[in-house]
Amino acid sequence: MAHSNAKKIIFAGLAVASMAAPASVQAQDFLIKRADPAKIAAAYPPKALRAGIDGWVMLQCSVRKTGQFEKCTILEEKPLGYGFGAAALAFGPDYWINLKDPRAGALLGDRVPQDIVFRVDDALKLPAKPIKPPAKPVPPLCPSKKDCMEVN
Repeated sequence: MAHSNAKKIIFAGLAVASMAAPASVQAQDFLIKRADPAKIAAAYPPKALRAGIDGWVMLQCSVRKTGQFEKCTILEEKPLGYGFGAAALAFGPDYWINLKDPRAGALLGDRVPQDIVFRVDDALKLPAKPIKPPAKPVPPLCPSKKDCMEVN
């Protein structure tokens, strides 16, 4: 009988411990601003685009007191060697968490993960970038032969 009571106490303790464990807070649950997919597509690494390769990057970013992501580093990049990680670093500050939700405050000052996905199809949907001429004509280096002559 004592053995049976010990089992009940152990199971009761496990049930209480599992009920008391708080759910982990994920930055994804509180995002109010994300990187624009068109901006991500526009920054597609040229080597990967020519090869028709999709990419994925996991950044780890600090969360400022304002809710904005900063100081991002690359945790993981697939596939390697195409420049997806370097391109993704530009988008960390585009992510913001909603500080109006009291649970999001637990993320302030923490380093949180953030996925950035690059899809060839998205990049190919963008219009070709037109080449713009300079706004002002570039002045010649030597307005006259006299200005460019060397004096010995």
